This record gives sequence, C-alpha cells and structure tokens, in this order.
Amino acid sequence: MTPELDPMGRITYVCVPKPGVVDPTLAMFAPGSGIVALPMSNDRYVRVYYEGNLYGAGNQHAIDERIVNAWGRLVYRYPTIAMTALPYEKFEAILEIVGTTDGKVLCLLEGGRAKLDAVQAEYIANRANRAQRAA
Repeated sequence: MTPELDPMGRITYVCVPKPGVVDPTLAMFAPGSGIVALPMSNDRYVRVYYEGNLYGAGNQHAIDERIVNAWGRLVYRYPTIAMTALPYEKFEAILEIVGTTDGKVLCLLEGGRAKLDAVQAEYIANRANRAQRAA
C-alpha cells in the first residue's frame, strides 16, 4: 500500500504526558490514548489530537490504530472534541510522523517502540479494569 503523507508536508509528533508532570489538564487523556501533536506558530504550545477509544470501537484496540486515527483528524482538521492546545512542556515526543501505511505510523524515534508498548499495556490494563467493574 502507498504511504499516506501529510498533504501540507508537516511533521507531527506522537507524545505521551511527560513523566513527573502532574497537571489536571492531562486528565482529559484516557489511559493508553494515542496522542498526536503539531507545534503551533508561537513555539510554546502544541495542537493536540487524541484517541482513547472510550467506547470500545473494534478498530481502535492497537496503539497504532489510535494514533493513526488521531493523526488523520489532525492532518485533515476533522471536527472533533478530542482536540486541544497545551504547552509543549507537558509532553514528551516519542515518535515523528510523516505519514501512515497500512494503518501503521512511520518514523519511530529512538526508544519509541518501547514507550508505545507501555502506552498499549496501560490501555489493556484500563480496559480490563473497566470490564471487571462492569461485571
């Protein structure tokens, strides 16, 4: 399959909340959310799109799927409530995205896969806890 690239040629970043940062605004992200950020023109904030799969969609269980979904919203400026702008200091970039192919993100940074795997493990644990509480 041909890679899908950002039509504007921008590099976007997959982020996780920076370890040790305690901030109530970060509570908007469900555990294991795919978070994608684009630096804004003032260099202090990033525009953030995210996907937490709160409703259990069958095509959003893998972290790559959630990231691709959030990235598509960002690239095409899709209207969504899952978007905000926050100071960049609250996030750690773990991946640069120049595009996607076959539902997978491209251009993993050094050590990024291990961090994505940790995000996925958090998502799985959260889903299991929610299912246990519902039972």
